[in-house]
Amino acid sequence: MQTQLTPQMRSEARAVMQACRTDFDRLCSDVTPGGGRILACLQSHAGQLTSPCAQALPRAQALRDSAGGAPK
Repeated sequence: MQTQLTPQMRSEARAVMQACRTDFDRLCSDVTPGGGRILACLQSHAGQLTSPCAQALPRAQALRDSAGGAPK
C-alpha cells in the first residue's frame, strides 16, 4: 500500500525530475517508469550524472521512502 503524496512531496518530485531530466534522457530513456526503476537506473549511473541531478537523488530517495515505496 502506498501513501498519498502531499503537495510538498509533489513539488519536491517535480524539482527532482527537472534536475534529472537530461540525465534520464541520456542514461535511462529505455527504462519503464514505475517501481523505482528510474531512480535505480539513475543511481546505477551515479558517476555519470550532472551535478544538479546528483544533488537531487538523495531527495528522490527520501521521497520514495516517505511515500512507502522503498522495499524493506
